[in-house]
This record gives sequence, C-alpha cells and structure tokens, in this order.
Amino acid sequence: LDLARGRLIARMDADDRALPERFARQVALLDAQPEVGLCGTWVETIGDPAGEVWDFPADDARIRCRLLFETVLPHSTVMFRRDVFEAAGLRYDPAFTYAQDYDLWVRAAQHTRLANVPEVLLHYRVHPTQIGTARQAQQFAFAARVQRRQIERLGVTPSEDDMALHGALARWQVEPTARALRCASLWLATLQRANRAAGIYPEPVFTEVLEDRWWHAYRAGSMRGIGRCVVLARSPFEWRGPEPWSARRRMALRCARDHLIARAKDR
Repeated sequence: LDLARGRLIARMDADDRALPERFARQVALLDAQPEVGLCGTWVETIGDPAGEVWDFPADDARIRCRLLFETVLPHSTVMFRRDVFEAAGLRYDPAFTYAQDYDLWVRAAQHTRLANVPEVLLHYRVHPTQIGTARQAQQFAFAARVQRRQIERLGVTPSEDDMALHGALARWQVEPTARALRCASLWLATLQRANRAAGIYPEPVFTEVLEDRWWHAYRAGSMRGIGRCVVLARSPFEWRGPEPWSARRRMALRCARDHLIARAKDR
C-alpha cells in the first residue's frame, strides 16, 4: 500500500482467477458512486468444493451490519480508493494475523461507504491447506477480537460466554437446544437495544440482520415439543422465515402433540 501510486488499488490472492471483466465492473461502480471507497464482488469456488457461488450483500447498509458477524467483502476481490485509505491512515494491522482484512474493512467502514458488485467476477480457490481451513481455530479467535471491538463500540461489554454465543451465531452454528435458542434471542435483543441507543448501524437493516441470525438458529434446531413453542413465543423478533401461516400453525400443533406424547410417556 505504501508503494502504490494508482488512483485505485485492487488485490487478489495468487491462486485465484479474476474474470476478464472484473476491473471494468468495479471501476464502473466506483466512478458511478463516488461515496463508495471500497468494493468487492461475488465469487465462485474452484478446487474442492467447486461451483459454489458466494453471493454477498451489495449495499452499504447491509454490508456494515453484517460485518458485526463476519466479513462480507471477499479479500481476493477488493478494489479501493487510495486517497480514502491515505487520508484515514488505513493499513493492515499485523496484530490481527488471520483476520487482517476483516479488521481493515471494519475500520474502513468508519470512513467510507462499502459495496459489492452483485455478480461473480472472481474464481476463489478452495483447498485443504489454505489458512481458512488449516488454521480455522486461530482465524475464529482473531475474528472474535474484531467482533468484540464492534460490540464494545455499541456500549456493550460482552462476557466470554457472550462472545462464544456471538461466534456461534456468526458461523450459523448455534446449539439446537431450548437454552441456546433463548440465550441467542436475548443476546441479539441486547445488541438491538444497544444500537438503538448508540445509532451506529442503520435501521431497519440492522434488526433484519439480527432476525436472519435468530430465525436460522431456530429453524435449524432439532428441539421439539412445548419448549420450542415457548422459545418462539418469547422471541422479540418478527417472523421472517419463508413458511406461510398454515405452516406455522402446523408447527405449533406438532409442538403441542409432542408435548402431550411426552407427558403420556411420563405417566
């Protein structure tokens, strides 16, 4: 970055493949939207597995809200304005060894708008020895530091249990138990209240992002019976799942049936 002299800086990893139109699409976006200082693109995987399309949010509001949980600007696809990074003194921080890009995008979000070109413009190579696979535990640990700093900026001081739960939500891997689901609901509600006071993340998008995490955890849970219904009834978040009202009624009836069967067995 110190050696670069171009108006725009683009990067990619040595074993990935940029599509021929990648630079043209990103330059066109940055020229059309001068308020955007950093943009990425969608990617398609090559290697093992191959053919997966990773579609990331395109608009600034959703990107910055999702950054509370994960990086949604693929490092190998980014293009950014040199003058924005120079003016804000933005550089990679070596203290975040396995999450330097994630940390940098979070800090950049405080100085410029973000975007993704909503089309596949890079082939991202996946293999067993890449950092994200070989050093997954370390990567999670450094990502947690980036997430903690954002949470503290909201005025919340998270405990270690809070951070473990936040990490599970970030990886879409909340335990399928009533207690875990209740804790997830309470934690996300805490973040929602904190943001209403701090005004850091744009609403209503922030609440929608929180709801996406909650409903994914709820639908993925294997728990059945009345406990599942109680967790649902006590959730502060609106239903954003694809199921129509008829499906929700059927689920409630199944919960009641499971509860009655369990009581009958106890007798």
